[in-house]
Amino acid sequence: MARTPSTMAVSLPAYQRWLLPFATGVAAALMLALCLHPRADVLAKRGPADGLEREYLVLRGDEALLRAEFAQLAARIAAERRACPAPEPAPKPPVEAKPDESLRIPEEAKRSGDMSFLAGCWASITTLVNQRTGAPIVAEYCFDENGFGRSIRTEPNTQCVGPMRAHFDDQGSLTVEETEMAVCGDGRRYTQTTVTCSPGENNIAQCTGVNRGSRDAYTVGLQRKDSRPAGGESPQTPGPSRLRP
Repeated sequence: MARTPSTMAVSLPAYQRWLLPFATGVAAALMLALCLHPRADVLAKRGPADGLEREYLVLRGDEALLRAEFAQLAARIAAERRACPAPEPAPKPPVEAKPDESLRIPEEAKRSGDMSFLAGCWASITTLVNQRTGAPIVAEYCFDENGFGRSIRTEPNTQCVGPMRAHFDDQGSLTVEETEMAVCGDGRRYTQTTVTCSPGENNIAQCTGVNRGSRDAYTVGLQRKDSRPAGGESPQTPGPSRLRP
């Protein structure tokens, strides 16, 4: 009894996979071109109209050939693209972590009373709002190396400036207080505030503020803005002449 030979699937190379459709397309294009090619009796004719007809038929044949060639090239490009491995996505650039500019209270400064670590300007971050406008209060404190400085509250079209002093109390807490009311460019005044800070985790200052005449304390965060007092001036003796409208 004869045994039926087994069959095995053979993987063709990439160029052979598109060769058959390419050859088929070319053959079809040739047949179409032959059909559209002007007949001998047409080519034998003479006259302006006959010449235009011959030129039209020749161009129609060329068009068919070009369309077939374009289709085969497009199929070949598509097959080669499928055979190419997909490109790996470009790695995302690393995101640089912003440095923590929170106020830190050095242990040595607590022991020696040195206030140079406070020199510069600090943004005061609170949840306080202006009772007149309802807008958040934007304030900063600027100090020299001895702990003397000024508070600056910025409002639309004006600033309110008042003198400040920083020192350590008997318990080793950092006290930052306005020694006078802050005066605004339009003549208004701000109630004096006192901010008390104690070192927390990693010596980051944990601060609370209170307005003079009030017992309601609020949380204050101090973030460094500049290593020098605003404008490069000594912040010890601010006055109305330094207000900017």
